[in-house]
Amino acid sequence: MPRAWPIVLSAVALSVCTLVLLRAPQADTTLLVTLTRDGSPSAARQLIASSGARVVDEIKPLQIFRLQVRADDADRVMALLRAHGEVISAAEPEGEQVADVVPDDALYKAFQWNLRRIGMEQAWDMRPSARDVIVAVLDTGVDVNHPDLRPNLMVDQGYDFLDDAPSPQDDESHGTAVAGIIGAIGNNHDGVAGIAWHVKLLPIKALNSQGRGPDSAMVKAILYAADTGAKVINISSTGTRYSAALQTAVQYAQDKGALVVAAAGNTGDVDNAINYPAAFDGVVAVGAIAQNDQLASFSQRQPYVALVAPGVDVASTAWAGAGRGAYASQSGTSIAAPHVSGAAALLWGLRPDLQASDIVNALLTSADKPPIPDQGYGSGILNVARAVASLRLGIPPRGQNGVTLQPSRPQTAEVPAPPPLPNEGRKWYFAEGSTRSPFDVSFALQNPNPQATTAHFLFVTPEGKQTPYDMHLDANSRSTLHANDVMPSSEFATIVSTDLPVYVERSMYFGHDGHSSPGARQPAKTWYLAEGSSVPPFQTWVLLLNPNPMPTTVQMRFMREDGSVVDHGELVAPMGRKSVNVNALFTTSGFATQVTADQPIVVERAMYFDNGNGGHDTVATSTPGKTWYAAAGASRVGFDTWLLLENPGSAPANVKVQFITDNGNVVTQTLFVLPHARNSLYTDPLVQDSVYGIRVDSDQPIVAERAVYFSNGTAGYDAAAVPAPAAEWFLPEGSTTGSFDEQLAVLNPQGQPVNVEVDFRPEGGDPPPPQKFSVGAMSETTIDINPFALDENVALRVIADKPIVVERVSYFARPTGLGATNSTGLTR
Repeated sequence: MPRAWPIVLSAVALSVCTLVLLRAPQADTTLLVTLTRDGSPSAARQLIASSGARVVDEIKPLQIFRLQVRADDADRVMALLRAHGEVISAAEPEGEQVADVVPDDALYKAFQWNLRRIGMEQAWDMRPSARDVIVAVLDTGVDVNHPDLRPNLMVDQGYDFLDDAPSPQDDESHGTAVAGIIGAIGNNHDGVAGIAWHVKLLPIKALNSQGRGPDSAMVKAILYAADTGAKVINISSTGTRYSAALQTAVQYAQDKGALVVAAAGNTGDVDNAINYPAAFDGVVAVGAIAQNDQLASFSQRQPYVALVAPGVDVASTAWAGAGRGAYASQSGTSIAAPHVSGAAALLWGLRPDLQASDIVNALLTSADKPPIPDQGYGSGILNVARAVASLRLGIPPRGQNGVTLQPSRPQTAEVPAPPPLPNEGRKWYFAEGSTRSPFDVSFALQNPNPQATTAHFLFVTPEGKQTPYDMHLDANSRSTLHANDVMPSSEFATIVSTDLPVYVERSMYFGHDGHSSPGARQPAKTWYLAEGSSVPPFQTWVLLLNPNPMPTTVQMRFMREDGSVVDHGELVAPMGRKSVNVNALFTTSGFATQVTADQPIVVERAMYFDNGNGGHDTVATSTPGKTWYAAAGASRVGFDTWLLLENPGSAPANVKVQFITDNGNVVTQTLFVLPHARNSLYTDPLVQDSVYGIRVDSDQPIVAERAVYFSNGTAGYDAAAVPAPAAEWFLPEGSTTGSFDEQLAVLNPQGQPVNVEVDFRPEGGDPPPPQKFSVGAMSETTIDINPFALDENVALRVIADKPIVVERVSYFARPTGLGATNSTGLTR
């Protein structure tokens, strides 16, 4: 057999550094109770006392109580407290706080650049596990006594097919290195960390101490791995001679549902020959990159390469008998391949219901874009964080059989540049804002002008206290202000003023979810909100900002679906803001809201669910209309989309709704909305397994919103519909960092194709080239932003040669669950 897998071995002297990150766990019988914004501490204490719990601590500025309860009584106490939503916002078990998961293994920080490059710290932060996933290591054997591997090794099931013996002991060290990359024990204060800390490693020896072995031994090894239940089979060997026997064995494993991962080959700088089994159909062939993301010189440049992973000077476990100590670094595509095998194990542990092809699609579509075009990169650079997040979100992997992101069509003509923005100032008003626990608030600012400018923030508290803050904005920039640093532990509204056209969004993160909203451009005396519910699990708040020097009287009318109404009045202090807890006023499953004031004000609505861990928000609409558009609807598995319509007038509204899909199909539904009422339409049965935009036409002025819920209803996003398409849109917020998966929905409601250009403005560094594509007549398309603006906070400017509607949706995953934020674009 030809030389199997030439690798570069280099022993390194490894020093010890320690990272202590985990904090002591809290008692499992401790609860945290958070009051509502208007909740009375004395009333809360009475409820707590009646529940039988005991207050052991009070965090007064945030109105949070820490309770001690019997472990077997915790569920009853939480249920009792949660039933009093007018006082208690959340009652939850106290967990432990863990820093971003950076393992404390002694050699991790100094030497394991490879794991940081593929996003393992962010992936570990989402707590994936592969405890029940078997990964077979077909190699020179594995050091069965290595302390960093032993707990994960299936030693009793391991086998040596060279000597036909049940002892897969390594006698070279390569197999031990591969096993360590896949599954060395992590966070154990010692040695190195693997990708999947609790995976089941099946050690199989099919190569000798020289890294060679007959085809028959590898064939037997593959069959044994498949029959033993391996979900992932990692093969380090390569050969330039085709073997029908080897291909038959690989096909046998694939037929049993296994995913076969193989080294792409190490002669890319010599003869760049085709290597097997990497070139067999269905095998995930892995090339190697160095720390600078450049292809290793030895890595094969072949079309069969699926993706690349770190493969130069990678530290891992070692067989001490090789004379390099217990840990050493190695290089080769056979060192890159186990990164993919470990990632596949994590994905399968997370979603055991998926097929091997689904795991492959998730790995390939989440890969980072290569720095340069080269077929040696395949689909790109392995990004485990993004792959884990995509499956945690419940979004089907994006493949040819998927129903999520659609390939964009080539542009048929250049989009003409829009005229310069007017030389005039802007003001943005935000009624919602809180940096009290658990909220984290930031503002994204997009300055598309060729001149620098200053953003003048004015934070306004409920009592009317004003806090100014100025922020410099570079020309053609995207900037972020972390409001928690300026207004810690506060509730506030915000007014942002600029001398040039600047676009602003506010994002709030909490629990496992978050929400984003642009500001209102100007105050108004009347506002409308089509969504609202005051029955569990929902808690609805209406936020009022009075930017005037005099008190403002506000009248609120809540419109039920049967046409009945509830009226409520409020007084808002001069230059003040007020939060109205609708759940404390009345109980109904669905309502719309009309807010009128004797002076111009600004209104938002925030809705929270899943015990306050999920939520969405939108700024209100100031003027009803007869036509409305929303770009991002989804009826794929796990997603529920609702269309909410508010009719504030005295005449019934006859409404036609068009669902415009990604393949150009249009589904039409008619609705009837009573006077002074709202109607809600669950859209999934009408447009199944699709992504789509929405157009609403009515014979009476109405208001429309679209809400999307996912992750079993624990996460969601919402947007007020827009009254008209436009040829230019601005989206200040957006991120592709960590687990964020940003998508841009583009709706073309025209009867002919439209050419579109997306310009990126990352917060740091130079912008990537714009993306240009076309959208078919009467259709919607969704573009994945991550490959074009990698690991960046990024603003978007979207222009088109005909009016379109755009919306950004950013999905993300946290250790406690999933979340998303969204915003419809802003026009000039």
